[in-house]
Amino acid sequence: SSNCVPWAIPIFIQLLIYNEVVPLVSSRLGDERKVRRAILFGSSVPLVMCLVWSCVALGLVPYEPSTVANGIIYDPLTALGGAVSSKGGPVGKLFLASVNTLAVSA
Repeated sequence: SSNCVPWAIPIFIQLLIYNEVVPLVSSRLGDERKVRRAILFGSSVPLVMCLVWSCVALGLVPYEPSTVANGIIYDPLTALGGAVSSKGGPVGKLFLASVNTLAVSA
């Protein structure tokens, strides 16, 4: 159905990236075992980053049925930014900016 199209776009973009990367890695490394290891470890880094980011974002969103019923929208990035800036100082702000940049560009 047409409702699934927007959700499928990131998957197609990811497939285009892997269609270029896998042949290049295969030709550079040569050995099938090294290729599998490189692709597995190379894919696990963005996966871990995405999972950590999702867990942090979901952990910041308070679940209160009354706010959902009233249509109040909660922004987890604002809450994360406030928590990091109050407790993390400049290092925390730099970390948050780095994670935001990497999450958007990944």
